[in-house]
Parts: sequence; structure tokens; C-alpha cells
Amino acid sequence: MTTTPTAMEYDPFSPVCQADPFPVYRWMRDEAPVFHSEKWGWYALSRFDDVRATATDPDTFLSHEGIDIDDTAKDQSGPGFLPDIDNPRHHQVRKVVQLHFLPRRIGAREDAIRIVVRGLVARWRDRGSEDLAEELAWPLPNEVFFTVLGLPSAEEEGRGQLDRWVHELKDRRPDDTRLTPVAKAATQGIQDYFIRLLEDRRRAPQDDVLSALVHAEIDGVPLADEHLRPASGILGLKMVLFLGGSRAPRG
Repeated sequence: MTTTPTAMEYDPFSPVCQADPFPVYRWMRDEAPVFHSEKWGWYALSRFDDVRATATDPDTFLSHEGIDIDDTAKDQSGPGFLPDIDNPRHHQVRKVVQLHFLPRRIGAREDAIRIVVRGLVARWRDRGSEDLAEELAWPLPNEVFFTVLGLPSAEEEGRGQLDRWVHELKDRRPDDTRLTPVAKAATQGIQDYFIRLLEDRRRAPQDDVLSALVHAEIDGVPLADEHLRPASGILGLKMVLFLGGSRAPRG
């Protein structure tokens, strides 16, 4: 791979790029496949083969400094954030999580997932007609994910606040890599909420992924610290699971 001189500028924080990034993406793939941003001090790859080559060569390209090009890597992830961890620790932590998302483990939750589907249908079954995509297909993955993980359903206390935080986590100002006060407050709120929830599961385990994680061990060492805090590895792991599997409702 060789760096190509730039005639355009890939600046994902600029209002122009945020409004329509696709012409820049096309230019990068055609003329600057290894783009260096002098403004922000990072490289960006845009061709599939290059991305695959770096992703499959962890001895050369490390992840420990984070995968994000803004401040979210250090402010919103934490030390247990899987995409930021290199082997052998990445493999160890991923193995703990992966066990709970194997087909047979998900299949064992069929009854719980049926309850989720019935609950969604029950909201509108007497209306006469409804948009299945909007009322069933859109919320279903989120509700199933929350159930498997052990987070509150749409009808339970605390869910509305979680949904608001998901939106607020993404709050940014144009041309600024820093988190806004809104995003910082949402990050702190979610971290505090997860600490309380994990501590509850440690005292009273349930049949969900949160309970399994807070009691998990790697080579005889507990995955969760005795006293949880935002810098605890399990908080970073919980954040990546939450951010990767959830989305706030439309509106």
C-alpha cells in the first residue's frame, strides 16, 4: 500500500462530508486508497483488500489505541471495549461473550423471544390494520437483544431513559472531535446505570447475559472487578455490546 497525494480532503467531521460523504468515498477508492489526514493525524483505508489485509494482520496493525477517529475511543469505550483489545486478551474476552450467542444458546431462549413478539403484536392487534415493518420488524431486533442481554423491555422502568441516552451519545458539533456536554452526560449516565445493574446481577443472578458476564472468569480470574467503576474492563465490554446491539426508537 502506498499513500496517494490528495486533491480532495476526507474530513468526516466537516458539515460538507456529513451532508454527503459518498463523492469523497469514491474519490478515496479511486485516487487515495491510503488517505492521510494532515489535519487530524490519521490514515484511512477505503479499498476492501487493504482493509482486510490490515484487519487480519494484528501483529503489524494493533487496535489498542482504539478504532474511532474522534474522542469516543477513550471517553465512551473503556478498557474492555472489544474492538480496542489485541490478542491474546481479545480472544479470551470474546470467547466468554461468544458462548452466549451461539445458535443453540439463542435457540434455548425461543420461549422468551416468543413472548417479546407477542407483546409487540398485542400493542396493535385491535387496530384493524398496521404497518408491520414499522410496528414489528423495526422494534423486534432491539427488543430481543434487550431481553437476551438482560436490559429492561419497552414497558419496564428505565427503558425510556436508555433510549434517550442512545440518541444523546451521538451528539457532536461540526468540525470538532470532542464529545459535547450532552454526549458526555449520556455516557456517564449509561456507565452509572450499568454499574448498578451489574452489581444487582452479582447479588441476584438471572437468566441473562449480564448475569453470566459479571460472574465469568478467565483463567481463574474474575472478569468483573470487585468494585465496579467506569474504568472496569467489564464496563467497556458492556458498552460495546450495548452500542453494537441497540438502537433508539424512531422519532
